[in-house]
Amino acid sequence: MGASLSLTIPEDWLSGVYLGRLTTLPGGKDQPWWQSYVIFIVKDDRKADLLFQCSDNTWQAYNRWPDNYSLYTDPRAAHAFDVAVSFDRPYGKYAQIFDAPQSVGSGEFLLWEFPAAYWLEQRGYDVTYGSNVDTLLPSHVSRCRAFLSVGHDEYWDVRQYDAVAKAIAGGTSALWLCGNSVFAVSPFEPSTKGAAGRIISRAGLFGGLTDAEIEAERKVFPKELIRLGPDESLIIGARSIVPSMAGETGHARSRSIGFLPERG
Repeated sequence: MGASLSLTIPEDWLSGVYLGRLTTLPGGKDQPWWQSYVIFIVKDDRKADLLFQCSDNTWQAYNRWPDNYSLYTDPRAAHAFDVAVSFDRPYGKYAQIFDAPQSVGSGEFLLWEFPAAYWLEQRGYDVTYGSNVDTLLPSHVSRCRAFLSVGHDEYWDVRQYDAVAKAIAGGTSALWLCGNSVFAVSPFEPSTKGAAGRIISRAGLFGGLTDAEIEAERKVFPKELIRLGPDESLIIGARSIVPSMAGETGHARSRSIGFLPERG
């Protein structure tokens, strides 16, 4: 897919999550027209109090664009392994659990992350933003006083885990305002044209699940289920568990709590 439009980010734009609204031009006054969002993250490299990591790996995992092509709609099974999705596509409707029209074009940002971003900005916190792929670099995380994982942050490359663990060891705080986080190992791969970080796949799970839990959930996870990552509870202080309260949807759950003092 070739680019139809390019945007150069002005130097005075603040780091944040930006939504563009796309509108088709109708053929006449009585002709139909459509709208959708396009979402992008503007980042910087300054020191800040808070780093808000958007969960865009998970956005793409559940993205069905153009029709029904997500990590959850493989013909073999909803949780099949060795399936991959590309970032070189727009965001269609969220794939599971409930009908979410506002996810068209914006991934899961409006569903899970926007309320936290709105509140932080409203309260005057010093926030900078990044994506999952940015978290591959320990320096991206350690430049901030606290790292925030928000909403539904399920899919991680092991190098993200290592970067966050290194930042925590160096004194960066971590706040997990989310569930089901750091659950599926999803290594970044280059695109067919060689651009880095454009494809993610479901390769395995992080290591927090016990043998008994895995055996109890064979009806959800395939028999070739393997642990490819370290125990997520070592950086979260909590972990996903199975069987989960989500029942037949097969979604694991986790609880993470924390707080930040308000600025005076």
